[in-house]
Amino acid sequence: MKRREFLHHLAGLGCELLLEGSRHSVYFNPKALRTSTVPRHREVDDFLVRKICRDLQIPPPKCYPPWACTKPKVTLGPRSISGGWLGIRVVSEVSINGTMPPGLMIFKAPNILTTDR
Repeated sequence: MKRREFLHHLAGLGCELLLEGSRHSVYFNPKALRTSTVPRHREVDDFLVRKICRDLQIPPPKCYPPWACTKPKVTLGPRSISGGWLGIRVVSEVSINGTMPPGLMIFKAPNILTTDR
C-alpha cells in the first residue's frame, strides 16, 4: 500500500502524528492511547499495515487484503482443436457474482479452431 494512502487512512480514523524521525514516523491514537511507528518508504507492506492498525487499535483499510477489492483473475486451460473441453480455473479468493465458490469449472468449448487451412 502507498504510504500516502495509509497516512490518509490513519488521519481519517483520528490518529495524530506524534514525532518524525529520520526513518520512521510515530503515530498516536488518542482514543486508545496507543502508538506505532510507520516507516518512511513509498510502499508499506500490507502485513505491516495490518500490524500497525492492530497496534493502534483501529480497523485496517477497506481493501485489505489487496485481492478483496479486485475482480477475480481467470486463467484458461488447454484448448482442443476438435472443440473439446475447455477448463477455466478461477485463481482468486473472490467468488464470481457472489454465488459460485472459486475452483475449477468446465465448459464445452465452441469449435472455433479448424484443422483446414
